[in-house]
Order: sequence, then structure tokens, then C-alpha cells
Amino acid sequence: MKGVHSEYQELVLADETPAALERALSLARAVASGQRQNQERWFNMVNGTTPAHHPSSLHRPRSLAARRTDEVVRALTGLPSRAEEWRDKVPESQFSMLFDTLLIVFQQAYFSLLPKVGGAKRNELLKAFLAFSRALPRVADRLHVEGLVRLSMGESEAAVDVPGGNRFNFFR
Repeated sequence: MKGVHSEYQELVLADETPAALERALSLARAVASGQRQNQERWFNMVNGTTPAHHPSSLHRPRSLAARRTDEVVRALTGLPSRAEEWRDKVPESQFSMLFDTLLIVFQQAYFSLLPKVGGAKRNELLKAFLAFSRALPRVADRLHVEGLVRLSMGESEAAVDVPGGNRFNFFR
């Protein structure tokens, strides 16, 4: 794999495709496992804990889209909670890099994977997106991600409501 920073920069500019989603997931694994600046603690964070259980892991998915959905769900729900547990033990730049990388995973999955999955897998992916939005440390990122997800769920009113009673009306 290229250096983490150069791969990140390329993915920021990449079109949303299944190949770019795979690269983003690989980058997230690299950052979380300590391949960035030899940070052993990130490796321990990812590999020293039991993976989160997801209902979809009980059955072997048939399609590539279903398998990729499971991988995205694990990345966007498992890594943020484990990263938060380790936040005081790793440099802030490492923590920030992980979440920035996971935002790329979200973007790639939202635009290249979500349109290809339906039914229970789509609902599972949307639920993971919402959980991820709540885990984001920056409010602007939280609102952006949740707004996109709510629009995909057909909840346009919820997409423009901002917590705390403020409301942005983009449709005037």
C-alpha cells in the first residue's frame, strides 16, 4: 500500500466507486492497526479486543455488495467505539486521522454501495451510518452525515432539523 497520507489524499479526490470503497476500507484498517507511524497502540486497539457482533455475521452473505456492507458496518460501528476507549492513550493526530479516514469510508459507501443494496442490508447500512454520525467528534461532520442519511431514508424534514431547536430551511 502507498503511504497512508498519499493514499488518503488520493481518496479525498477519488470518485465514489466500489474500488475506491475497498481502498478506503484498507486505509481505515491500516490507520487503525498502527501502520501509520508504527503506532502499536492502534494495533492493540483493533486486534486486542473481540470484534463487535453483528447479526449479519451469522450467515455467509452471497453477494459482494452484502459482504462489503458487512465490512462497512463493522468499520463504521466498531472502530469509533474502540477508538473512543483509547482516545487518551494515543496522539490526537492519530485519533483525528482515523475519523477522517472513516469519513471517506462513509462517503464511498454512501455513494457507491448504498444504491446497490436493498431490504435488510440497506436498513443495516443506514443504521450503521446513523450510529457513525453520532460517534463523530466534530459537530459539523455529525450534522452532514446525519442529514445525508435522513435524506436517504426519505426523512427530508429530519434532515434539515438541527438539534437544539434551530432549523435550516434549504427548500425555501
